[in-house]
Amino acid sequence: MTLTNRQKRQALEAKLGFDLPPGTEVMHDIGEVHFSHREGSEMALVPAPSDNLDDPLNWSRKWKLITTLLMNLFCFVQCFGVLACGLFTEDMIEEWGTSAAKVAYFTSAISITLGWGNCIFIPLAQLHGTRLMLTIGTALCSASYLWQALAKSYGSFLGARLLNGLGACLVETIGPMVCEQIFFVHERGTFIGLYFACLFASTSVGPFMAAVFVDTVGWRNFWWLQFAASMALQVGFIFYPETKYHRTPQLPTTDQDPSTNGSKAGGSFDDKTEADAQVVEVTNVVGHGRPARHQFGYWVKKAPEESYAFAFLTTFKLVTLPACLWAGFLFAAVAVITFFLSVLQSVLYPSVYGFGVLQTGYTNWVLAVTSCVGSALAGPFSDWYMKVATKRNGNIREAEMRLPSLIPFLLCACLGMGGMGIGLQRAVAWPITVIVAQGLAGIGVTGCATICLGYAVDCHPKYAGQGLLLATLIKNSTGFGLGFGIVDWATTWGWQSAMGFWAGLCGFVGLFAIPLYIWGKDIRRYVARTSPLMKDE
Repeated sequence: MTLTNRQKRQALEAKLGFDLPPGTEVMHDIGEVHFSHREGSEMALVPAPSDNLDDPLNWSRKWKLITTLLMNLFCFVQCFGVLACGLFTEDMIEEWGTSAAKVAYFTSAISITLGWGNCIFIPLAQLHGTRLMLTIGTALCSASYLWQALAKSYGSFLGARLLNGLGACLVETIGPMVCEQIFFVHERGTFIGLYFACLFASTSVGPFMAAVFVDTVGWRNFWWLQFAASMALQVGFIFYPETKYHRTPQLPTTDQDPSTNGSKAGGSFDDKTEADAQVVEVTNVVGHGRPARHQFGYWVKKAPEESYAFAFLTTFKLVTLPACLWAGFLFAAVAVITFFLSVLQSVLYPSVYGFGVLQTGYTNWVLAVTSCVGSALAGPFSDWYMKVATKRNGNIREAEMRLPSLIPFLLCACLGMGGMGIGLQRAVAWPITVIVAQGLAGIGVTGCATICLGYAVDCHPKYAGQGLLLATLIKNSTGFGLGFGIVDWATTWGWQSAMGFWAGLCGFVGLFAIPLYIWGKDIRRYVARTSPLMKDE
């Protein structure tokens, strides 16, 4: 008989003498109970890897970096043009006789397919692997760039933008999903931060390049550049290995079993689980594996226990998990800041500071650099803080230990957005508004996104992809709605009131981290007992 994840977790709880709801992990040997370790380290490896060299958790550092590099390149390239249309406003008004508000629809339209397209791509990626979905997404993006370069009317270009969003939708969700599949829990924060750095830097550098093209060779050539980059990326995916892996959950070993070798003997917790538990020992396999030939194929068979209905419906059921719901709302609140600035920049800086198209484009470098800074700080800082807190807690790691590291980044996001509103309303010197305030907002956006979504993955790693999909649906639906009236709203309310309102909204949602920090484990216990989603956790 093969035991479920829940049965194995219950066996471990019985041995340890305390409960382990999803999101609580033991990071060190306790008494006679021994966990998987990397050679030379006492830190437990969570999740426990198998003994197979082709297990992504066992891959060498080189192969893990190749995989994450290609995944992040996909995000950078395919997100490059998502927010670029704001810089094309004057040219498109002139060419198609439309209005600034209708040009803003190009951004709001792509935001809706960027979000809802994942309802198709993420379930299929979880069932049949990320390699195939990334390849299909890149092909759709390439076709959309060609269409955008050749579009002859407003309606045609709008259709191309919708296709672009469908192809690029994985940029919004694939990062934490891949990180969960190839990295151990104590490493994920850093690499999730790297993913968000690429994602948000792309949305900032893209508009700058759009401004350069508008000022030199014309906006259509921007899409030819995108087409060439996307085709090159398609070739690069030849070297991208499949990260989905059917791994049997491991039980830690105990000292009582005389059948194991070495000083840390392995065994089962009781006679019923002995045949099903695999022995976990300190091994040289971790860090020395590599992808097998079959992992460069384009189709992974779904496991017998997986179902299409469950995969496609899970995202909507995640609204019953408080950690995922809160992370989704906070991610939406802070990420919409970049949408807010990208849509309005063609109005903001020319009207207040008299910037031209190219000067406005240069302002995107502030967000590009500070987004990378925010991610570079938030990922390692939250991992370090959790490591310290885990040690103080007797080497028991709780998902909520990541939340205090959110404080400085939430402050940056709120102060940056509010400061920009004040600076624009009162025409404060542009370095203060554009560099200082916008820079704080950039640090805050990626820092908050890295930490809140890292917390959701810590709580429910099995649903990393769907959890980020839920967050993306909330964010992009918000952006879609704002796109229809953001220009009129901001000009009617005034920059200070509109941006101050959004800064306050970010702070309000962020404050819910306090009850989660205090009662988060109790909530996870309750969810583990009552939610159908947790039946195998």
